[in-house]
Amino acid sequence: MMIYELKQMSLQTNILTLPLTLCVVALAASSCGVIYDDDPTPDAPGENINNSNTATEVKLSFRLAMNEKDAPPVLASRAGDSYENWGEGISGEFPDWDPGDDYDNTINPRSLRVTLVDAATGDLAATITSLLAIRDKDNKNNYTFEGTVTGKDVSLESGKQYKIVITANAPDTETPATEFFQAAIDEWTYSWDNTSAGPAQTIPMYGLVTKTLDFTPGYRNEIGTIHLLRAAAKVDVALAAESQALSDFEIVSVAIDRRNAGGYTVPGGVDLTTGATESIRIGDSFRGYATAATDGLDFYPVDENGTEKFRIYIPEWDNTTSADTRATIAVTVRPRGEEDAETITFEGDRGIQFKKYTDDAYPANSPTGTFYNVIRNHYYKFDIENINITPEEDHLRFRVTIADMEKGGDWTYEY
Repeated sequence: MMIYELKQMSLQTNILTLPLTLCVVALAASSCGVIYDDDPTPDAPGENINNSNTATEVKLSFRLAMNEKDAPPVLASRAGDSYENWGEGISGEFPDWDPGDDYDNTINPRSLRVTLVDAATGDLAATITSLLAIRDKDNKNNYTFEGTVTGKDVSLESGKQYKIVITANAPDTETPATEFFQAAIDEWTYSWDNTSAGPAQTIPMYGLVTKTLDFTPGYRNEIGTIHLLRAAAKVDVALAAESQALSDFEIVSVAIDRRNAGGYTVPGGVDLTTGATESIRIGDSFRGYATAATDGLDFYPVDENGTEKFRIYIPEWDNTTSADTRATIAVTVRPRGEEDAETITFEGDRGIQFKKYTDDAYPANSPTGTFYNVIRNHYYKFDIENINITPEEDHLRFRVTIADMEKGGDWTYEY
């Protein structure tokens, strides 16, 4: 089998003060490094490690999930327009209940940062180094991650509660050890770059869980599953299947007029009382980041199972505070098959807006016409059903789907 081992990275003084090494191994095959040379199958959770090389080390293992049904991440690192894949291959096939695709679920293994935080004080207690990704022998797209607990300036106490905080695809930011947890909330941000073919990076993600840990030398702490929330939103515009719009028109271009070029890595609704990612309320997860506001962005075309869509990924956007900064999606169309025909652009009030178009739509218990924010880890789909162009009136009619990518639930309504 093939063993992947990353070269050590030189890091500045930041949340990880030691190099991170990550390997991918198969449990039933070759070993990765000295830890599994003599014992390729890890001990049962909680068992002491008998290998002489690790008898004095404390281990921590966990799984990562992209939604509440525990869909695993795709492990891949990007180089230009291609991916170095760590699993069995990027399939593009995800179950119906998973609104994410391969790109949405990709984490760069080199980017994983795992820290332990004192649950009472919020101070940094330890980092997890020498991280391994251990591939399941039965399902090669599932991994158990395992690393070594490396203490900081504080004493690690068995029997105490600690928060395990994880980021993926996010910058490694210098953060003080004292009140580390709150500093991360305030200071961990990311920049977002796009190209004409789509995002120039993978989506930053954040997750946490609170556990009572044992720091007895040689002990392995089995944490279970830690859920990750993506820090960006996904937006699609398409002509609906078997619709008048698809029959008579084709989309020339789609663009949004306002967006952020960055955002906060940590979602809203997180404080020292937050037990785990799943307990973050959707309504509280939004965090506006006005300092990164910038000009508009063109959507890029994608072919998804034979359907042409126009897509962007954007950080969260405050669409409710001021009428002057509300975002609108402009859609330019022309008669189908007539490349030389005059185009028409639906923009402004005639375009697509992030607002409640009908009484039974999102957000609940709000009047029709209410604008809503663009929230992280959500998938906004606008499927155009009807395009009407007459001397008296031009308008779009569309079906809106707003999907929470953690819970899998969504709102669907027609306007």
